[in-house]
Amino acid sequence: MKHLIINADDFGLTRGVTDAILEAHREGVLTSTTLMVGMPSAAYAMEQARQVPSLGVGLHLTLTAGRPVLPPQQVPSLVGPDGRFVKNFNRLVLKARRSEVRAEWEAQIQAIMALGRKPTHLDSHHNVHAYPPFTRLALELAHKYGIGAIRVTRPGDTPWAGRYRGVGPLEWAYNRFLARHSALVDASGLGAPARLVGYLPDEQALDEERALALLARLPDGVTELVAHPGRVDDDLRAVTSLLHRREVELATILSPQVRQQLKERGAKLVSFDAAQNKELFLTSPLTGRALPLEQVPDPVFAEKMVGEGAAVEVQVNGQATLVAPCAGTVTLVHSAGHGVGIATPEGLELLLHVGLDTVEMEGRGFEPLVSPDQRVQTGQPLVRFDTGLIAREGHSLVSPVVVTNPERLDSLELIASGVVEAGRTPLLKLRVKPA
Repeated sequence: MKHLIINADDFGLTRGVTDAILEAHREGVLTSTTLMVGMPSAAYAMEQARQVPSLGVGLHLTLTAGRPVLPPQQVPSLVGPDGRFVKNFNRLVLKARRSEVRAEWEAQIQAIMALGRKPTHLDSHHNVHAYPPFTRLALELAHKYGIGAIRVTRPGDTPWAGRYRGVGPLEWAYNRFLARHSALVDASGLGAPARLVGYLPDEQALDEERALALLARLPDGVTELVAHPGRVDDDLRAVTSLLHRREVELATILSPQVRQQLKERGAKLVSFDAAQNKELFLTSPLTGRALPLEQVPDPVFAEKMVGEGAAVEVQVNGQATLVAPCAGTVTLVHSAGHGVGIATPEGLELLLHVGLDTVEMEGRGFEPLVSPDQRVQTGQPLVRFDTGLIAREGHSLVSPVVVTNPERLDSLELIASGVVEAGRTPLLKLRVKPA
């Protein structure tokens, strides 16, 4: 499925930019924005954002515009003689002390949280967090403050790659730079869109024609489209040279043709919540002893041909009940009653299998309690079964709990040991990749 985040940078830069971003969300297709917390209109922006809870608000980490949040004397390597950030990336790379970058960015995170909102994600002004040493700092702070996503720029995502193409060392260095940045993000466990579009040379703008062309090629997965909508006024002219494209990009986001193209492409508009790796706990669906999947005495499960997961060894003790390990929708109730499939809201497909080779019992001793397409909650009974009959017919009561689409997982961890109780004991901890 196609998911599209349309993010406006520079929230709070000026009132004109802030009001345009709010208009783009209320009247257009904008889903997300990032706050420049050190700018004079930042408090105004957050006050307005509280009235629009559907707008995702992240943090636009800043080192090249405006004033630092910390007193300039605490971050001398980041500022010029006037106490303001310097708009010079090369100077920043050569002179910035990483301890000061970390302190300033931490102060910016604390400032947005003091304004009443934990950021949905981090990105940065002039994309400075794509410099790998700064990437590490941003990732460290995101983990510290529980921020679940970050913008990633991959080789080929920006126009500057084309600018350096064929220039030998510059092209090589630029691509290495972004490859290292994206590798750090991918290894961090934070959510990030699969691709970034909309970065254009300063002299160009994301007009309707360019936007429609981008949307026509929109792939499956999560894509971020970055934009800079705004109203040009004297306040904006005083703080930036990026002027002409602001009103063009606002018109693009408000365009009925763009909205129609999104509908025709089947693209779902989302915020950065959709890019976050989600943590999901599965409670044990059975009472018994927790086992690693590798210890299941059936190679089909033990060698993970069906998927990743764990198992519960049920004791012979009369009637027992298989329950839902999480909320979801029933996708399968096997005709023999021994297996149930559940789809979770996070996009996982689960198979709950009572015993081994119990399909041979042809339904004897099994009583299904749910039907396909039925929504279930954690702990809801799914199947009642006779443990004694299963044992007497010579079948193992080791029961696999399997994620059959493990490619959707970043990680799976068996967190239970020993005896587990159906519907109560957490069995598996999963980290789910963005859709």
